[in-house]
Amino acid sequence: MTKLILALYRLKNFLYKKLSKDNFLYEILLLLPRKIIMDSEMKNSVQIEINEYLKTGKVNLFETIELETINRCNGECSFCPVNRKDDRREFKIMDEDLFKNIVNQLRDIDYDGRIQIFSNNEPLLDKRICEFAKYVKEACTNAHLSIFTNGILLNEEKFNELIKYCDTICIDNYYEGEKKLPENIKKIVEICNANPILKRKVIIQMINKKEIRNNRGGQSKNRHFTYQLKTNCKLPFKQVIVRPDGKLSLCCNDALGLYTLGDLTKQTLLEAWNSKEYKDIRDTLAKKGRKGVSLCKYCDNFGGFGQNESKKYVFTHAQFSSKWEQVNKL
Repeated sequence: MTKLILALYRLKNFLYKKLSKDNFLYEILLLLPRKIIMDSEMKNSVQIEINEYLKTGKVNLFETIELETINRCNGECSFCPVNRKDDRREFKIMDEDLFKNIVNQLRDIDYDGRIQIFSNNEPLLDKRICEFAKYVKEACTNAHLSIFTNGILLNEEKFNELIKYCDTICIDNYYEGEKKLPENIKKIVEICNANPILKRKVIIQMINKKEIRNNRGGQSKNRHFTYQLKTNCKLPFKQVIVRPDGKLSLCCNDALGLYTLGDLTKQTLLEAWNSKEYKDIRDTLAKKGRKGVSLCKYCDNFGGFGQNESKKYVFTHAQFSSKWEQVNKL
């Protein structure tokens, strides 16, 4: 049995290496079967939560809020519908008073979920990001503050400032060709290796710029996925996405802000979260499934948050360890 498992593992790695050169075969022969299997495994557990909503008509407080303070990215990843070459959004940057008002509302309800000061953007393009991180952490002491960055603008000084306030910093190191770390990220690796505590707060993910990933509600240009998931989506039941102008998007996959479910320049967070717009979306998903919402119809995101659904932790300890093991081999 052990020999069979090892042989299958080697076959899988061989196929990934061979098929990754052909996007269509890679999707059809590897990604699609995996999605179908996950769909079958997750459908019932998600439906239990949806049924509870149908029975009570009530929704709990959101577990994650993403604050996009600037709607731009300096990356060129082909899987992203808002990379710097394709972004067609009108440029916007969040007013500081609006940002603080939102954070103060979270403080006033003693919010203990995740606050993420990024969304479909590169947060370090906002020169105020360290000040904003400090403000969030001092106001919302029970919340988990995280930031995802591509690391292009991350230097030692900025890292040392951010790590004082962030519970998690994820550096998505996007590479093309040879898998390697740029010099500025190598410095961050040295800092973390010298302080093991940081290796439970900082994670570095190696991601190919041309990788085929989730299709972002069908908006990813390098993805052809058309299989309709039977598993319903939980994101509008658990997540708030705030654009720089204070408007609320459907979910984190609504990169272009095609849906607006609220406006925090006119409503409080709680008013928006319990608004008719959110209720209509939840009711549609609960009664009709993904097919009832155009952006959700062929979306292949299962509605979790990254790799760990816990509202307090973005990654598990095992994930931190395995990522650091990979990085230190480079």
